[in-house]
Amino acid sequence: MIFALQRQEMNKYPIRLTQLVHENLSVIMSVAYSRAPLIELMQKNFVGEWKYLGKAIFEVGEERANRAITELALLLRILDDEERITDYHKQIGTHWKCGSLVLENDERVDLSFREFSNKVIHAKTFKWEYSVGVPPRLKCYARDDDHRKWKLAEVDLVGLAGFCGQFMS
Repeated sequence: MIFALQRQEMNKYPIRLTQLVHENLSVIMSVAYSRAPLIELMQKNFVGEWKYLGKAIFEVGEERANRAITELALLLRILDDEERITDYHKQIGTHWKCGSLVLENDERVDLSFREFSNKVIHAKTFKWEYSVGVPPRLKCYARDDDHRKWKLAEVDLVGLAGFCGQFMS
């Protein structure tokens, strides 16, 4: 299903929302999926500690990905509020899974795209998780004073990409 947002609706914004969704998704996926090849590059080509090179190719990219994931969450909230995508999914009996939400009682539930946005916006911190043989994930940790009854949101970047890839830009 492709979401073709009506031109008159999109023209009321001073920015092209779906284009920005795609731009931020591009940054997120590029940073997340380039880490393993960059580690290999460092190991094969540089001996010893290369502090500033490591900072340039890992830390700077991760900071940009943090900003991109935050912007993406805000953009998706705006799109959902204006275009009622969540309501549409409820009407047709579907939802898009963007990961898992771990509740205070350790129960795991699906993370919808709307909840993805909420959890990123309200997270205390993010942590990118890279494991051999497992796709990269983003973990969002709840604030200590958050009374929304969740501990952790684990964002499935492939699911998120699939959702964002439905928008025309």
